[in-house]
Amino acid sequence: MAQSSDLPDLSAVGDVHQPLHAVTLFDDRFTKIHEAEHEPDTGDRGGNEINVIPANGTSVNLHAYWDSEFGGYSTVFGALFDGFDTKTVDGVVVSTPNIPAPPADKAAISDPSAWAQESFELAKAYAHADPVLKGEKPELPREYETNARRISEQQVSLAAARLANLLNAALGGP
Repeated sequence: MAQSSDLPDLSAVGDVHQPLHAVTLFDDRFTKIHEAEHEPDTGDRGGNEINVIPANGTSVNLHAYWDSEFGGYSTVFGALFDGFDTKTVDGVVVSTPNIPAPPADKAAISDPSAWAQESFELAKAYAHADPVLKGEKPELPREYETNARRISEQQVSLAAARLANLLNAALGGP
């Protein structure tokens, strides 16, 4: 039987799939802020130093915005409930996943450094995309928010499949 020390860090597997957990943006704007505070330059700290305004109109830092796209659920039930479309058909409860399974070849990648590189590339292409770096508290357009949701769902699906693979390997499963 596997020991707890043999198991992967469950939260780390999920975290590395969130694009802003794999990147820090350095530019003059953040350097000046850190110099004024007499502290080391830590860039945008994974989006924590960038405020944006999503469609709901409430200012939020970019990192928190992307975390909320991943769910931000306070209970497991809430996450599971939203993950499936459940209806009763002829007296039988039928559940269909709302998020498609990832491609098998991507799910089979077991190297955490490869996962981090994927997230880094997604952060550059989508999380730090226009209009995020333009001005103070830019409003996020529909296209940005649509891409953020799509990328988040893709990454959640990948993280779940990869975690399942790691647990199966550690516990001698399928």
